[in-house]
Amino acid sequence: MKFGICLSGALSKGAYQTGFMEAFIEKMGRESIACLSGASVGACNAYAIAANQFNRLKTIWHTFDYPNLFSIWKGIVFQNHIDKTFNQLFDDQDVLDIPIYVSSVSTFPKLDFHYVKIEGSYTEDVRKFMKGAVGFPILTGPQTIYKKRLHTDGGIIDNIPVYPLTTHDVDLIIVLHFDPKYTLEKRLQLSDKTILEIDLSVCNAYMKKSFDFRHGTLTQMYDSGYQYGLQLSDILLNCKTADQLRKTVNQIMKSEQAERSKYKALDTIPSKFNRLLTKYRHKTSVITTLENQYKDNPKPEYHGFCHDCNKKMTPKKHFRWIFFGSTWWFGLGLLYALYFWLFQKPGCPYCKKRHFDYI
Repeated sequence: MKFGICLSGALSKGAYQTGFMEAFIEKMGRESIACLSGASVGACNAYAIAANQFNRLKTIWHTFDYPNLFSIWKGIVFQNHIDKTFNQLFDDQDVLDIPIYVSSVSTFPKLDFHYVKIEGSYTEDVRKFMKGAVGFPILTGPQTIYKKRLHTDGGIIDNIPVYPLTTHDVDLIIVLHFDPKYTLEKRLQLSDKTILEIDLSVCNAYMKKSFDFRHGTLTQMYDSGYQYGLQLSDILLNCKTADQLRKTVNQIMKSEQAERSKYKALDTIPSKFNRLLTKYRHKTSVITTLENQYKDNPKPEYHGFCHDCNKKMTPKKHFRWIFFGSTWWFGLGLLYALYFWLFQKPGCPYCKKRHFDYI
């Protein structure tokens, strides 16, 4: 079988994912993974797997030991621990032979979102991009500037980036997340792909430890994820046909849902942002590469048919500069400008009316 693996953003709970993936690779083999996607810390975990450097990732997780939140903040702000961790994660000789998709958000000069595909040889651009894609304002210091744009944690718009994996030919997509109330969005439910979404917190009684980077807690998470990975891999190994796999996936999700229903969502902020900013995930050019991420695509020329003068035309908006200039001093001009650019329909260049259809 060929698998797609989605690793959500999770802060310290990324240790669960690392333990789970160690067991999964032992049972299924790394060659069974066709593609990966990730947000925030899940993107870092995905990178190490794609670069075949799992031991490096395991070492990083087992060396974390912050006794409290203040020590985490001090280490990030004053001791540059993020860059030190990245120095351990990335290497100039890395080659990603499994493609990964990383949730990426730029906030300035405009809000923009992409699933950025990374594969092949490591470059310094990969490091710069990844640092921006996993850095959350305030928590991890200032935002990262990459390609003249401010970048922040991609989990703000999609913390569980399943969609790009549906573009690959895989037998099963496994989604590892930490939201007991999570449900697949409609376009994923309508996909022809078999998707197994599991909340890894279920293997440890929903321990709320997102900001707990103590060595003992991380080890407990890692071991729990490892045992759950062994258990799930053994179940999947018994599936010989696509129908059998689909039935097994439904059984796993049904049994887990009964347990998940007992708990409230622990980390609700990313989920709320994801629901609020859904439209940014549904644009046509949402999947891109590192090189093409910010290339300007010319806007298509739309043609319409005016109902009033029966002529075909390219509708244009007619902005009244006189009205704008004469009313700026008490704010109506600014309000008019906002209304015009956001809501006003373009007009027919012949009769100046705005009753038309696009064709």
